[in-house]
Amino acid sequence: MAEKMKKEMEYIENKIFDFVEHDGISSVEKGNLFLEWILLYLFEKTESEIKENHIEDGVLIIDGKNDGSIDAAFINNKVMNIIQAKYNTSHSTKDIDHFVNSMKDIIKGTSGSNKKIQFYDVINRIEETSEIDIYYITNSSFTENDELRINSLKKDFEKTFE
Repeated sequence: MAEKMKKEMEYIENKIFDFVEHDGISSVEKGNLFLEWILLYLFEKTESEIKENHIEDGVLIIDGKNDGSIDAAFINNKVMNIIQAKYNTSHSTKDIDHFVNSMKDIIKGTSGSNKKIQFYDVINRIEETSEIDIYYITNSSFTENDELRINSLKKDFEKTFE
């Protein structure tokens, strides 16, 4: 069983690499391609939904400075899906902390100002949804320390909203 899982992981890693890695593109462009891969293959969004770049008609891409830790968001069956994608070395334990704390602030309504206009499109639509699913997705490995930190953050997050 472990060998089969290892082969499947290698297959996925190769698919991501083939989709993202191209000569002459920046790390930001690679991150954008990784986000597109996630939307296409993990969330089964169509290219037209991604290109629509609108939360009502597809997927809203916010990625970049002042994105409030939201790279992409979409609503499916009254569920708000919020995605933070980190490709290769852009992932760190600090980024996980920042993402979880940003999501807490969004849910509590204390996310502050100076964000991209698309960020507020997501915030304004949250009240219309029945739940929020948040995803921090990376192609990097989580260290044992990352996993301990994630479990701690998850418990703290759940306590906040009991």
